Amino acid sequence: MKAALSRVIPRVLVGPLQRFAPKARTYATYDEAMADCTSKGYENDAIVSLVVEKNVRYREKMRTAPLLRLDELRSVIGLGLARRSSELNVLDFGGGGGYHHTIANLVSSSNDRIRWNVIETPAMARAAAPMVTESLKFFDDVEAAARDLGRVDLIFVSSSISYTRDPLATLRLLANVGAKYLHITRTPLSVDHPKLIVKQTTWLGDNGPGPMPAGIKNRQVSCPDTAVNKAAFEAALRERYKICLATTEDRDVHRTTQESLPYYGYLCERL
Repeated sequence: MKAALSRVIPRVLVGPLQRFAPKARTYATYDEAMADCTSKGYENDAIVSLVVEKNVRYREKMRTAPLLRLDELRSVIGLGLARRSSELNVLDFGGGGGYHHTIANLVSSSNDRIRWNVIETPAMARAAAPMVTESLKFFDDVEAAARDLGRVDLIFVSSSISYTRDPLATLRLLANVGAKYLHITRTPLSVDHPKLIVKQTTWLGDNGPGPMPAGIKNRQVSCPDTAVNKAAFEAALRERYKICLATTEDRDVHRTTQESLPYYGYLCERL
């Protein structure tokens, strides 16, 4: 079950919905797509530091002016499913600088005790260290993050698993943790193909919550993004979980030369 995130996650961060250019090219392998991307993909220092800085500002903004967008409510759906007491232990796979933790705190009672461990790349985990609190920690290893919590009530996966080198292997790695509930959201899947690998290109400023801080030059960044087969993904889920609810979240997000792909979401309970 143990896996260093440097081998598993090339890009894990939170940002607004990104759309591919019409008829995006597909690649034969992850490495081929990465070779066509900007240096280090989404592990480059500019993105890491920007995401952390944006999350610091976002957390402060929510303290003084708590207002959520409609799409941000996706972060709390799994919390409602998993909450059975005032204590909740969450693994957030690819949670950037703690964006979802900030939202969870905003909608929780002051009497609730939430322990939230973010699993990130080594670079992101190091950069986010100043944001650690009693309830929020950062790890670059799935097993270490789970062991720190002891009991895992919920694994939350938002717009991250498709950026790993092998999404199905990563899904099984997370399922092996044995969390009671699993909430997956904003995940592209293919109905017609075993796997579609594309290069996702975004603006630097679109990564992380909130506006671009002053003084940082905006530029395009890119990273491989893999949509595995939907039936294979659901079969892997059912090895350890019951799918309680499956949703089509956003349509036509990935437009490739072979298939237009939506985002999917799943709420699952351990068998």
